[in-house]
Amino acid sequence: MRKSFLVLIVGLALLLPEPGEGAITNDMNAHIVLGQLDFASGDINMGGGVDGRGLNTPHGVAVDPITNRVYVSDKKNNRVIWFKDIYTLINGGEAEGVLGQPDFYSSGGNCTAYNLAGPNGLALDKDGNLYVCDQWNNRVLKYDFPITSSESASLVIGQLDFETSNNGTAADMFCWPSEVAVDEAGNLYVVEPVTGLGDEGNSRVMVFTPPLSIGMAASIVLGQSDFDTVVYYDCSPTGLYGPRSIVVDSSGNVYVTDMFNNRALKYEAPLSSGMAATMVIGQTDLYSSGSGCTSSMLNYPYGIALDGEGNLYVSDTENNRVLRFSAPLTTGMEADLVLGQADFFSGDPNQGGSCAANTLNRPRGMDVDSEGNIYVIDTNNNRLLLYRKGFSPSAEVTREVPDGTKVYFSAGAVSVEFYVAIGLDPVGNPREVDPSKINEADGKVDPEILVSGSIREFTVYQLAATRITGNFQNTVIITIPYQDTNQDGIVDGTNIGERTLRIYYLDEENSEWVLVGGVVDTQNNTVSAEVSRFSVYRLMATSKTSESLDNVVVYPNPFKPNDGNDRTGTWSQGIIFGNLTSRATIKIYNITGELVRELEKLPEEGGQKVWDGNNEKGKKVASGIYVYLITNPQGDKKLGKLAVIK
Repeated sequence: MRKSFLVLIVGLALLLPEPGEGAITNDMNAHIVLGQLDFASGDINMGGGVDGRGLNTPHGVAVDPITNRVYVSDKKNNRVIWFKDIYTLINGGEAEGVLGQPDFYSSGGNCTAYNLAGPNGLALDKDGNLYVCDQWNNRVLKYDFPITSSESASLVIGQLDFETSNNGTAADMFCWPSEVAVDEAGNLYVVEPVTGLGDEGNSRVMVFTPPLSIGMAASIVLGQSDFDTVVYYDCSPTGLYGPRSIVVDSSGNVYVTDMFNNRALKYEAPLSSGMAATMVIGQTDLYSSGSGCTSSMLNYPYGIALDGEGNLYVSDTENNRVLRFSAPLTTGMEADLVLGQADFFSGDPNQGGSCAANTLNRPRGMDVDSEGNIYVIDTNNNRLLLYRKGFSPSAEVTREVPDGTKVYFSAGAVSVEFYVAIGLDPVGNPREVDPSKINEADGKVDPEILVSGSIREFTVYQLAATRITGNFQNTVIITIPYQDTNQDGIVDGTNIGERTLRIYYLDEENSEWVLVGGVVDTQNNTVSAEVSRFSVYRLMATSKTSESLDNVVVYPNPFKPNDGNDRTGTWSQGIIFGNLTSRATIKIYNITGELVRELEKLPEEGGQKVWDGNNEKGKKVASGIYVYLITNPQGDKKLGKLAVIK
């Protein structure tokens, strides 16, 4: 379900200067699957026991614009789980946290402040608080931000306490609530369906006005004339028959899927009890309820969402598809996008075959994030699918995940529509690169210069989910964070001076780390560097402090900054003097003996000093042979030659 404070949901898009957009197209493949290891599988709990990866009849999804977490209601495992953030998702990835259970391996339902029984719809307010329809307990629970695993709910609506689960027809009671929404003002919307093709359930939408409190009564009801009346089989502008999901736009207009009437309704703000809907999708008028499989008809619609442009998305459950109705919305209009089917006239589960990246089987809950990426709960395939919208080649794009890892694409860096994925643990959760190559590369360097937890896998894909390899065509900059909590200039848990940090990339063919370079931001504790391709990157010190100058290394030598080869150097990388003592002086002379540059290496710079290739006047030196003399306060000397070839 789409969060209702659409104007406020900007998230990381704040970093973007109105980027160009890619396109989501008919019958396209999903890019990410959660709950299964691959797109061809659809087993409950991945065919095994309950854990942090599998799902059992999931129903709801909500994406948090504050943390970028993806929350999923795992209904028959009686829990809500979340995945860390939208930019680090991998197929079959493991959840980061759980609500309703003490751990990832438990699944029993109960009625307490920290248990759940059949959780269904999810919503987040603008402050990051999470609301859960705890369906079989006939209540809605609120979890306060910041949300942690197994925490207790802070508020219950629909019951007088956390230990009761009564159902009823009153202003303060529910009967199997299915979906929830929260608008910008903090109003809470709860959908109560019909529980089957019979006279059971309240068939209404309840609105609770803040401040919210335990056991409070609703102030507005939609779909019924009052809080004590239940009318079924009502297909009229004021009636509902089995509503399932809800979304609220930034103007306070409400959109509801009316499942058994095969329609989606719009109620225009301001709302009042028993009011009439003003627009219908799926029917030609507000009195018809026929089902069908066309671009303008629905068959048991369930989930509903809005994107930032006002386009409406509906999960058409019995037609096993998701439809998009593009703004401006009008009664009886046709959809212009279908996911899960090859065309608007087909409706078989999994397109009449087996589960795949472009199929659906009874889709239910859905959400659209601030970038237009679509999240669909594919319930009978026990999975969540993510369809990425991506970016145009002309887009200038910045992507940052919560820990500070970031990537920037200048316009034209990639020649096709693309999206980017950032892996925070490529050893434990690899995306494209073999983790054994990372371990082998680490084994070739001194462990004392490695920064633990700094390995990142950056991958860029075409919208067809094909990995893009090769060099970028314009500037791309990556940023990797490090920890220095006391700001003493030393990386936490090491003896590494922060100014010695550089970014290295993994040479996959030779399983070794190759220096890229980088600029250290000591205020924000990050290192940034321009890169020519994507791979696995990590932070390490260029060298550690030595006791003498006996083992000094100077590289790359020869220095060929215009070759475009990281191994032979770049101007941004410079020439590294490594294995220096705590203090040292470096004097660089041309072949005639004229002093070109003098550098002082201080203790906080660790064991290395970088010469940027400039002379004392700040100009790049000419090609030629140069002589360096390194001295230290202990009287040691080191003499050598280096070549610059421009």
